[in-house]
Amino acid sequence: MNAIQAKKKAAVALLPPNLQSFLQGSAIDYFTVVQVIQLLEKAQADAGKTGKNIFGGYTDQTLKAWDEIAKLYLKNNVYLADCGRILVQNINYEIPALKKTLESSRKQLQDLGKKVEESAKRSVEFRNKFQAAVTQLGVNSDNKQQCENEEQLRESIRATTSELGKFFQDLVQRTQTKGIADAVQFYQEFYDFTLAQAGLPASSPLLKTLRSVREASAEKVFADTIPTWGEREREREREREREREKQERKV
Repeated sequence: MNAIQAKKKAAVALLPPNLQSFLQGSAIDYFTVVQVIQLLEKAQADAGKTGKNIFGGYTDQTLKAWDEIAKLYLKNNVYLADCGRILVQNINYEIPALKKTLESSRKQLQDLGKKVEESAKRSVEFRNKFQAAVTQLGVNSDNKQQCENEEQLRESIRATTSELGKFFQDLVQRTQTKGIADAVQFYQEFYDFTLAQAGLPASSPLLKTLRSVREASAEKVFADTIPTWGEREREREREREREREKQERKV
């Protein structure tokens, strides 16, 4: 074995750099020697060389060195010692390690399967919440399936503003009823009476917002509200656009 080890060290120095890198850090046994010979023969064939003389011997010095090592392994069945060492290594270390890896992989696969199931359930839950939110926003049921991306959803929500005119008309009409007028007047008189009892001057008109709505038309309330909402939406869109530009610059 000492003679074989010495010849292997000399033979490695004859190898091209790529094969030296291939052997670096690994034990060179009989099977490695056979593999090196096969790689060298392939390199000879790719170069258009036979690599052997008329007697069947190798003409390349590197191949000769490695072939001699292979023959030394075969002499007196020395290679069987390597086979035994590899077998013991596999039984004591490699196979148990592979079993542990297999068990770990199976457990990871089971965990991933559970995560997939949980993700599928959460996906259904989020979709139901999304559909409920879309319904709450007033998007027609016929348009729900079209709201699968941000832009389509935004357009569908904008379309619901067409119903706001009717809403504000109804709101203004409700505030202009005699019952609301009497309630506003009673509240103002009660408040002024309370101040008078405390020796304080009467207050300015209360419920200014309600009074302004009562005195305004539905068209004015609608016009005063929608531009404010639209401006906020446009500002959000500008912010999203700036964020997209930042992400593109990072890429």
